[in-house]
Amino acid sequence: MKIQNHSLQWRRLGSLCQKLKRSIIHFFVHSRKASLAIMGIVLVVSAVFCFTINRYPKPKSMFALPALGSGFPEVPSTPSAALIEILSLQGELRTFLDEKIPSKNDSIRMEQIIIRIQALNKSLKNHEKH
Repeated sequence: MKIQNHSLQWRRLGSLCQKLKRSIIHFFVHSRKASLAIMGIVLVVSAVFCFTINRYPKPKSMFALPALGSGFPEVPSTPSAALIEILSLQGELRTFLDEKIPSKNDSIRMEQIIIRIQALNKSLKNHEKH
């Protein structure tokens, strides 16, 4: 019984789709003014969307580092500049840690920050030896 009922539902759905298709074709063929008006409205709406949505790029982070594959910027030459950069990176890391569930991009950014902080700490240790 279930198989027959299931196939009956598919037949009803198919006939409903055929009726809908015929009514849409009938509407556009017999009422040309309405179909032209609908096409004009769609054209205007798409033009408005084209020139308003995503027109302005997203602002970049103030402390943006390059991607992992492109390498990191050079380590600052003075220890004070390295310390300032470490403090700013730690501040940015705290903002990510305040979120309950970080996104994939947040996780990648946190990894970049941690790698950069490790590189700066290593350079500070080398500077202390010399």
